[in-house]
Amino acid sequence: MRYCGSFYFLDSHTLDVKYKLEKGEEGFVGVAFSPNGKHMAVVVADANWENRRIRVYELDTLTRIAEWPVTHWAEFPTFTLDGKYLVSKVVELKPHTPDQGVLERKACRVLSWRTDTWELATQKDYDPSASPKGGGYARDCPGTIYAIPGRIDAFLDASFEQLRIRNLRTGEVERTIRADRVLVRTAISHSGRWVAAGVHNDLFETPEYAQDFSIWDLQTGKLVYQPKKIPWFSLPRASYFTLSWSPDDRYLLVTRFEEITVYQIE
Repeated sequence: MRYCGSFYFLDSHTLDVKYKLEKGEEGFVGVAFSPNGKHMAVVVADANWENRRIRVYELDTLTRIAEWPVTHWAEFPTFTLDGKYLVSKVVELKPHTPDQGVLERKACRVLSWRTDTWELATQKDYDPSASPKGGGYARDCPGTIYAIPGRIDAFLDASFEQLRIRNLRTGEVERTIRADRVLVRTAISHSGRWVAAGVHNDLFETPEYAQDFSIWDLQTGKLVYQPKKIPWFSLPRASYFTLSWSPDDRYLLVTRFEEITVYQIE
């Protein structure tokens, strides 16, 4: 459990705190656990949430075993599902002032490290230039990275208006799913067949109603389900939600601000 920049590790049966990583001079931003449960990777930042590093701990003892500086900004790391690689997107921002609205990227890259030696395995640089639609989003730079069940050579990146399957080593895009709206809260089913993501329509294009979330077939890119649109005035409340798949992929659990809804997938 993460709370105010610290991590608390709870016993799954009693919910007692077993140990914790407390925020001090540095805070903990993102976390990922290896599939075998032996290692934990965290993104560490200073008091201003800058100067980020990726740090790896041995989970049983919380012994620090590896750490890398990653310029300015690191996203949530992820392990490939075979446990052989740790992957993270890192972004370097151009110098900016505190009152500057949109931050511009200077560099964008995806790094991977071997988990047997913790040595750098791959580094792929991407075009950091902004999208023509603005909003601070990059045209080519990957968004949040997700491991894909059944794929050890590729990852999913969820960014502004699109989901992309990319080759881990080359960075080439194998498939693009376009949503024509902002994507948030992405979840891949355990079989790797489905991907669900929360969506926010553009308020100026659809001023009355907005979509809540959508489900696509990850193999074909086909849109397979959208719930009824909801009024825009209720979207801020609905935007505080998470998406989770049941182990058999038959159900999608949607946790909103004040309710939990279970959708059965045919």
